[in-house]
Amino acid sequence: MLLFTGYALLSLVLLLGGLVIPMFGAAGLFLSNQAEAGLYLAFLRRLRGFPAEPRTALEAFGSRYWALTLAKLIQTSVQTVFGLPLLIGLAPAGFVGWTTYRGEVLPGPELILPLLLAGTGLSLVGVFGLFYFLVAWLFAAPLILDRGLEAWPALQHSRRLLNRHPWRVSWILLVVSTYGLAGLLIAGIGVIGTGAHAWAMLAVLYEDLAGPPEPPPIQRGEATE
Repeated sequence: MLLFTGYALLSLVLLLGGLVIPMFGAAGLFLSNQAEAGLYLAFLRRLRGFPAEPRTALEAFGSRYWALTLAKLIQTSVQTVFGLPLLIGLAPAGFVGWTTYRGEVLPGPELILPLLLAGTGLSLVGVFGLFYFLVAWLFAAPLILDRGLEAWPALQHSRRLLNRHPWRVSWILLVVSTYGLAGLLIAGIGVIGTGAHAWAMLAVLYEDLAGPPEPPPIQRGEATE
């Protein structure tokens, strides 16, 4: 159990590092999805009654590495596409706030109101797109590492799995997110423990929606023994 906990903490450190690195470049594309998939795999093996050995941490950096990287690249590209209208939509509100802060005279309401309405609409489109694909592609990484799918089939299969139970998934994700973020209240350190537990909940959800993996086919020689 101690070994498994240590690996879970290591994977969380790698995952959080992958979320920080993109601020300085594109290196996060080569780290965060792999750490996420490795953490899923560790919990899934425990759920299936197998030990999570130290080499589990390295499996995401093996033959499935580039598939995980490509999936992350697709996810980042789509999120960027929906992030642009969100930023553009916030521009009118930012303009009004900055102008008011500086004490300058605002344009007339016949100009400001349409801009604010258009900005609100664009922002809602961006938020909806970001949230939808963030949730729909949640299980792409474990599908690549656990089931051996390629990047795009994994993204599509994850979307289909989660679309089958939208309300159930939404409630579970709300509970998981709240529990995981609660660790930040303990000087930020508690997120290590609550984050690991939250990931375990997601692994249970994945196993429930995707079902156990199919057993390998029996070879002809084995069937006659």
